[in-house]
Amino acid sequence: MKTDSSYPPDGVDLLPVVKGQAPEFPRAVYWRTQDMGVARDGDWKYVRWDNYEDLHNLSEDETENANFKLKNAAEFERLRRAYDEWDKQMLPVPPEARRGPYGSTVQRAQSLEILTKKK
Repeated sequence: MKTDSSYPPDGVDLLPVVKGQAPEFPRAVYWRTQDMGVARDGDWKYVRWDNYEDLHNLSEDETENANFKLKNAAEFERLRRAYDEWDKQMLPVPPEARRGPYGSTVQRAQSLEILTKKK
């Protein structure tokens, strides 16, 4: 498959680290799905889904139930800006690939949960 030269690969070769030829190093990791964007840096994880955004501290809450965006506003803004800068370099997600707004996805999941509990 030929890649678009306007969007060069953004990865880092981890093979030397895996082989023990280089030390581990801290790095931020970014990814997207059809309708969600994420930035992870150390213990912090920024998540955006539709208009819903949150910040998780995985060292304090590995289940990602607590939202730290108000308590740690500076960290939230730092990761939000970093994600936006990374996202500008990526090809856009095609509209037909999106699954829908956050609320409808949550409602769909709750409906499925109710159905599975009835069995």
